[in-house]
Amino acid sequence: MNRLSRRTLIIVVSATAFASRAGAVEQGRERMAEALIAEAVNRGRRRLASELPPFEGDPVLDQIARERSFDMAHGAPFDHRDEHGGYPAIEKMRARYTRYGAMGENIVEDFDPAGRAFDPHVFAGRAVKSWFDSDEHRENILTAAFSRAGTGVAFSRTTAYATQVFWGPPARRGERRS
Repeated sequence: MNRLSRRTLIIVVSATAFASRAGAVEQGRERMAEALIAEAVNRGRRRLASELPPFEGDPVLDQIARERSFDMAHGAPFDHRDEHGGYPAIEKMRARYTRYGAMGENIVEDFDPAGRAFDPHVFAGRAVKSWFDSDEHRENILTAAFSRAGTGVAFSRTTAYATQVFWGPPARRGERRS
């Protein structure tokens, strides 16, 4: 192996190590934003509907929410529906969680054309504020029908996405939930 080949090999290995480290940092920022969002949603739920318990976290719901955010960060439509008219979050919940019960989804995107790194605290604050400022999203957070939630965040170069999926047990016969 001549000198040029060794340098090239070292550069490739170093670039791979850097990319791996950068990915781990990005994932750490995403997980931090998820925790901040989950905490802030529960604080808001407690403040506006003190009779309701906080959402229970659930690792399966977290994974579904992460997949939804990841998919949108990599080209899936920023919409509750996919290009075929289906509801991907609901379909994933039915396939991997349970087919029964109340299910819902909140999504948000934050665009920065300059492509600066997203601050997890700032993004989480914007995401939760936008959900509480929207009647439909706030309704998902404040309904007694949902008892569990999963949160997922994904950052692309210019856009951050957050998804929160909700689940609640099936209503019993004659039971009304608001």
